[in-house]
Amino acid sequence: MPKVWGQTEETRKRISFNKFGQLNDKEHTSTFAHFLGTLARNGKYAPFNVLRWDKVPEKPNKEQMLQIVKI
Repeated sequence: MPKVWGQTEETRKRISFNKFGQLNDKEHTSTFAHFLGTLARNGKYAPFNVLRWDKVPEKPNKEQMLQIVKI
């Protein structure tokens, strides 16, 4: 997914969410979902040997993933 991972700060798209946590921007919904999927499948942040999300370590794994999404 180089079209997302390879973006600079200047070319990144800002997205916003409604009160239900749903994306307001329908144009970028699919791209954002694919990006989250690549992040979740990355063994560095979401180890493959941890089968449940609540068992993934808060630090540094979940915090790093959140920082990547916030950027």
